[in-house]
Amino acid sequence: GEATVADLYDFVKRHKWKRLSPKRIALKESRWRLHIEPFWGLWSLTQVTRRAAQEWVTDIEASIAVGKAGRLGQPQFSECRMDLHGMFGALGIFDERFEDRKNPFADLECLAREQRHRVCIESQHFAAIELACSRLVAERLCSEWVVGMFLTALLSGLRLGEVLALCRDQIDFSSGAIRVDRAIREKESELDSRTMTPAGPIQRVVVNLPKGDKTR
Repeated sequence: GEATVADLYDFVKRHKWKRLSPKRIALKESRWRLHIEPFWGLWSLTQVTRRAAQEWVTDIEASIAVGKAGRLGQPQFSECRMDLHGMFGALGIFDERFEDRKNPFADLECLAREQRHRVCIESQHFAAIELACSRLVAERLCSEWVVGMFLTALLSGLRLGEVLALCRDQIDFSSGAIRVDRAIREKESELDSRTMTPAGPIQRVVVNLPKGDKTR
């Protein structure tokens, strides 16, 4: 009759997710159903120790490293660990008997996530880049439209999907402002689940809210 991890999940979902967006809730539910519940769901809360949590993390990371974790990759597994850390952070609210218990998913030894590759163009080079772009247009090596969109993205900080969805109604020339309220998004099924990079032809199939589901 002791409460299980599944009971704690139901409690957290009901009381702690009220301010989350529908998309974040859907992702959390998916991670729970696919990667967390099959292992932890029926464990009683007293069975979930830091040692058990560490052994689980070590085993899963080893499976990911040799390609035996199915569609689960390191980025998604990091999210799973965060989900469990958040769930057990609410343990004292769920049951006052656990009020002084330490979170078993805190400070675990985990593989560091690979850093995303970034290309940074520093602002002191913007003038030279703009001059180079004008030369490209003058030499008819690319169209003025391509240059305009590239410089808009560079100087405004728009993401790829946001600049591709940019329309006249979003631009206020008098105020020098762009309202970012839409973006073209890549189809999720075309992303490699382990590396989160495109694994096939990119299919931009939907115009949706920008990253974070917020207008800025």
